[in-house]
Amino acid sequence: MRGPTTMQEDPWEVDDSVHQRWGYLSDAQYWHVSDIVWRLVENVSKNGNLLLNFSPRADGTIPTSR
Repeated sequence: MRGPTTMQEDPWEVDDSVHQRWGYLSDAQYWHVSDIVWRLVENVSKNGNLLLNFSPRADGTIPTSR
């Protein structure tokens, strides 16, 4: 986990991509929904935010796992 491990007085933020790295990948392996929710709950419970990167294709569409 990135970010503080305990409750913080001041707000903070973690920015993460929902796959291996930032930028479009034709073979991206996305995080499972439960992992995203877990990270969000962990951050918010410590007075934090979670910024997620969903990398679009060149035409602006977001690829799906289907």
